[in-house]
Amino acid sequence: VHAAPYEPPADSAPTYSSPTTTGNARITDAQRARAEGRSPVIAPGMQPAGLTAVLAVLLAAAAAIGRPAILLPLLALQAVTAAGWFRLNGMWPAR
Repeated sequence: VHAAPYEPPADSAPTYSSPTTTGNARITDAQRARAEGRSPVIAPGMQPAGLTAVLAVLLAAAAAIGRPAILLPLLALQAVTAAGWFRLNGMWPAR
């Protein structure tokens, strides 16, 4: 006994299900906030402001010592800036 293949009625248009986000289990907080209509920007608080102020004081003190001394505070400032940029955009490595 062989069944005939299914053929939809000629007058019906194809139906598609709505798109879902369940296929990606690793959705970031920023992506979730955007999907919910909220702002993905996280309020920074005082900790980043304090860290930036400390790094600025270190950079100014190192500048008074001499050009080679600026390297360490400058690298620390660059690392903090890069980490903040990645976190702000919900990108690796700050997920």
